[in-house]
Amino acid sequence: MKKLTLLLFVLSNLITVSSFAQNVEEMKHDTNNGAPPKPLDDEFYPKMIGEWSGTSESNVGTAKEWQRCEWACDNQYVLILYTNEMEKPNEKYVKKNAAAMGMSEAEVEKIFMEMKYSAIGMMTMDDATGEYVGYWYDNFRGAYKGIGKMNGKKITMTWEGGGGSSTRTLEMDGEQTLIQTFTERDATGNEIIGTSTMKRKKK
Repeated sequence: MKKLTLLLFVLSNLITVSSFAQNVEEMKHDTNNGAPPKPLDDEFYPKMIGEWSGTSESNVGTAKEWQRCEWACDNQYVLILYTNEMEKPNEKYVKKNAAAMGMSEAEVEKIFMEMKYSAIGMMTMDDATGEYVGYWYDNFRGAYKGIGKMNGKKITMTWEGGGGSSTRTLEMDGEQTLIQTFTERDATGNEIIGTSTMKRKKK
């Protein structure tokens, strides 16, 4: 028993020393001297700050959207609050899902019309790689991580999570219009392609 206690003590100290040495090495390469990074100052994120509303058009149908973007954690992240409600389902999409689920088209359309989607997201940048990084959580308990880069004036990100994957491109048309194009797959494997267009409500 004494030997086991001694062995655990030695292992514990080795781990502590190793961890300390690793932290020292990280501090040597820390150009901020232990302080947080500078606030986000890229050319895109500051333009997102404010309240937006608009519509999403896809092969699922037409939906009305709303989101509010604000700074968080001393301007290290953009916090996004988002909602989406179906206005008019696509008839072909309703028919396809009704057949797949063994339900009537009226039942499926009712589900779509009563469904309210809400989510919260965080977006930032990885200073080491220059990549745009995002995290997204919704009322279906979906959790996603997105990574991408800016090409020209557009940010293209690939999102992965329990509900599947998607590719989304964000761009600004002036200061008042935010456009997002997306390609993803729903729970039944159907491909969804669409465009979201939102106008600034207030900043």
